[in-house]
Amino acid sequence: MEDNLETCCDCNEKYPTDDIGWSHSQEAPLCRMCEESDMQYASTLRIITLEGVRLYFIGKHVRMTEYGDDLAYDDTIDPKWVSHSWVSTDAWRGYTETKLKGWDMVMDGWTTGGWDDATAIRKQKFNKWCQDLCDMKITVPCPVALIADRTSNVFSTAMTVAVKTEDVELFKEWLDSDYEELQEALR
Repeated sequence: MEDNLETCCDCNEKYPTDDIGWSHSQEAPLCRMCEESDMQYASTLRIITLEGVRLYFIGKHVRMTEYGDDLAYDDTIDPKWVSHSWVSTDAWRGYTETKLKGWDMVMDGWTTGGWDDATAIRKQKFNKWCQDLCDMKITVPCPVALIADRTSNVFSTAMTVAVKTEDVELFKEWLDSDYEELQEALR
């Protein structure tokens, strides 16, 4: 029976081989429970280009397209370029942080839904801009990544806007005066 067991790379428990998935980030066996938990808490990554919007789910182990395909089969993102980790801000709170190798963060912060309070109203400019990007109502000058990460506050989402390192200045020039307003909305 020992021959049919695999050790999960996350929880280190032994499981029968038919109860094992695969960690895309560690190239190792991952039990179904850890895999399901990782999928449930995965961040979303949208890459907007002139050709359209690509959606990805990024977890500690899971790296997949919106269709459930492993990123290894996608020509846009190499799974080795992506990192995803939990950042503790204190003993009870924190957020996940997803990064793309070769891409620089140009805006980051958090946003929330459309409640009728001062904070939510301030964040609406950024939310509308993101929605317009995803709906292709805005023509981007370079590929833009929108990364939505989990936070310990159930009413907020950590947001990062990233572009390829060589496109940072082009992106900021393109947004002109809107750049500061959008960044301020994320604070």
